[in-house]
Amino acid sequence: MTTRTLWTVAALTAVLAVAAPAAAQKKKNAGAAKLSGQQLKIDQLPAAVTQSVQTIFPNGTIESASKMTMGKETRYELSLKPDGSAKPTLIMSTVDGSLRTIAGTAITSASDLTSDSKKGKKGKKDAEREEVVTSQLPEAITKAIQKTYPKGAIQHAFKVTNGKQTAYELEIKNGGKTNKVVLNADGTTVKKKKK
Repeated sequence: MTTRTLWTVAALTAVLAVAAPAAAQKKKNAGAAKLSGQQLKIDQLPAAVTQSVQTIFPNGTIESASKMTMGKETRYELSLKPDGSAKPTLIMSTVDGSLRTIAGTAITSASDLTSDSKKGKKGKKDAEREEVVTSQLPEAITKAIQKTYPKGAIQHAFKVTNGKQTAYELEIKNGGKTNKVVLNADGTTVKKKKK
């Protein structure tokens, strides 16, 4: 081989050595769908979403809304008061207005929503448990989840208050597994459980 050929082979080898890891990293990042959320004003919701809510809950009001995007899929997280006297509950909607509970059950009538308050002995409430929109979780909670479950997505979020103590109960989908985690407001773990 000539010197010129050796230099050409060496240059191509160097280019491939640099390009291959970069391409592999790009491919790896492309496979991991990024979850992003953004708080919305109610009037920014698609007409199909607000129309579905008004049809199923004629006396209901949307208290707050978030647009959740994961890859190419968009969903709306709604804090809904089904009627004037009810506490807000969290539901999901697709762009076309299909409503679902956070657990994934289709909502076709107002009776499809149930209360999540837990009652203890003699019918007294032990703790208040209310669904919260993930975009309204304390920053310490979201940072702790992102650190522990970098590819995870919060499926359910509840604020649990018992007297002066407040904790957050979360269900996180992470790589095909669902993890139930309870965190203090400062992001420290109280309990973990795999389903």
